[in-house]
Amino acid sequence: MARNRMIKPKFWEDEKLAMISFGARLTYIALWNFSDDYAVVKGNTLWLKNNIFPYDENLSRGEFEGWVNELKGNRRLVPFDVKGEAFFWIPKFVEHQKIQKPSKDARNPPVPQEVVENYLHTIGIVAECSDSGMVGLQDEKKRKEEKRKEKKGMVSGEVKEIIFYLNQKTGSNFNPDVYLTQSIIFERLSEGFSVADF
Repeated sequence: MARNRMIKPKFWEDEKLAMISFGARLTYIALWNFSDDYAVVKGNTLWLKNNIFPYDENLSRGEFEGWVNELKGNRRLVPFDVKGEAFFWIPKFVEHQKIQKPSKDARNPPVPQEVVENYLHTIGIVAECSDSGMVGLQDEKKRKEEKRKEKKGMVSGEVKEIIFYLNQKTGSNFNPDVYLTQSIIFERLSEGFSVADF
């Protein structure tokens, strides 16, 4: 059964998605509707095509499979199978969807840990998976939150000092407590600049 899902504005700003065809992008959005709350959707392309585009008689299975292959090539879909049945995992699902009350029973099997580890390895992230069916996605959220807190801790020192200095030199009045202002300075620091460079 299809579910209501959100499309956030940052979806349209994704440069990697912009490089794939319009049909593949539309299919990607539709896959969110047909996935369970744990980012897994049936991997039968005929079933997907018939559910996503039921009235498009001129759409061939081959063309639809081409779109799916674009998504796999872009690492937006990761295929796996359980007991001979095909599934797709949507790794970036949690970036696009915030599930307030996930269903207790997943319609589909959880993503095997080795699939997640292989995916994370290919994009350069060390895998930390759990058995919850969320395949470490909560761990990824925690990691991002810790990174944000770490960045914020760095901001309070050097970054505020730089903002005060630049305000003084330019006669501006940028608020050192505003995240946008802080993030601009932090980006320069993460590029290798130091306080002395300002």
